[in-house]
Order: sequence, then structure tokens, then C-alpha cells
Amino acid sequence: MAKTDKRLKPDWSGPVAGLRCAAIYSGGKDGHLALLRAMGAGAAVSGLVTIDGGARHASFFHDLRKVPLLRAHARLMGLPLAVCPPAGFAPKEAGLAGALRLLARAAGRRGFDFLVSGASDLDDAGGAADFRLVGAGLGLRVETPAAALDVPDAVVECARLGVKAAIVGTERAVDPRWLGREFGLEFCEYILRLRARGVKVDGNDFQTLVTDSPAFSSPVELLRTRTVRLRDRCLLKVLSFRAGRAVVTNAD
Repeated sequence: MAKTDKRLKPDWSGPVAGLRCAAIYSGGKDGHLALLRAMGAGAAVSGLVTIDGGARHASFFHDLRKVPLLRAHARLMGLPLAVCPPAGFAPKEAGLAGALRLLARAAGRRGFDFLVSGASDLDDAGGAADFRLVGAGLGLRVETPAAALDVPDAVVECARLGVKAAIVGTERAVDPRWLGREFGLEFCEYILRLRARGVKVDGNDFQTLVTDSPAFSSPVELLRTRTVRLRDRCLLKVLSFRAGRAVVTNAD
């Protein structure tokens, strides 16, 4: 596995070097940057953990199901992936506490000292502070080292580390013509122009999928995609992709 940038100075609640972490992971830039920051701070990653929302995934979360892509990410990083099944779980009813219990139970099979999440403190929908507070109430240490990264900060950090990501989801405020394009300087300038016009837009208004990283043994190439239009958002469905030598069909 490639080494990550040791110059990163994440904000942690306490020491993490030498501890084991399980990464709450959905394949986007924020969770991936949080994972790289944990690695850069000296934590040992015991694995990735995610929730598969089943047939209603898009109504529970901001994106489409993509378990084959997450398995490819895990393989490219040499890490195990635990997928929490949807059976008997309704995120809106269970709330964050229920989700964290489910994730911790799945991650616990390989052991961990803390969970790491890419949740942000800057998005209107909130997230990171709630993750930390609710986790503490459950006796879980939840770290959110990328919580203070705004869109321009994330662009800079991705460029510095060599992380590449494609835009795979847009909410109403963001033009769906960005789907499939790179999360980079041009997109950042577009977001800043929206803000200058008074449009409230943050990291919850678009979704990304990491396609290359210093932690990957090879990049992910999106081969076939199609746009899925829902009531309040547009999402990019990845139909097939290449990861290393393998070409994978995403049937989820």
C-alpha cells in the first residue's frame, strides 16, 4: 500500500498513532480523505464498513448502491470491506444512533479502537458534530478528521495527495451536466460562483466517487454510465468499470 502524506495535520480528539480504526466508507472524496488522514497520523486501518440500503438505498442516502465499486476500492487498498445488509434496517427510523450501532457491530468482527468518518461540520445538513456526540453516547470513539474541509480545501488536498474523484451526484442547486466530470479546480470555481450569487451550496449538494488515490494499487476507470433522474437529484449510475485488470459490471 502506498504511503500517505505525513505532513497532514488533522484535528483529532486524542492520540491515534498505533490504534486501529475502521473507516465508515461510501467511496466518496470526504470519507477517503478522512481515511488517508487516519493512515497519515499512524493509525492502522482494520477495514472499511458501509451500509447497503438495498432497493431503497437512494431514498435513504444521497447516492445509488455501489457495493461492487466499494469492493474494488477495498481490494485496491488491500483492506477488508464489511457490508451491513439492509434487512430490518430503516435509516430514517433508526437514526444516526442505529446506523452507528450497525456499523460498529460489523466493524467489531475485525476489531477497532475508533471509527473514522468523512462527515463535515460545514454542511447545512450537519453531520460531523452529531457523529462525534452520538458516538460518544454509545461508548464509541468517532473521529471526523476532514470535518473542517470546505469544497476549496478538499480540492487542494485531493490535488496535493493525488486523489482523483468523479462527480456522481448533484442536488437541485448543482447543474447535472457536471455528472461524470472531475472534482477539481474548475468545479470548485463553479461552486464559488454559485455562492457569490447567493446560492447556498455545500458538500451535501453533490456526491463524488474516488477513481484514483495514493492508497490504490491502480486507478478505477469508469467504462459505462447512465444518468438516473430522481425527484430532487440526478445521480450517475456506473454500469461497468475497470479496476486493475478486472472489468466489473455493477449490477446493484
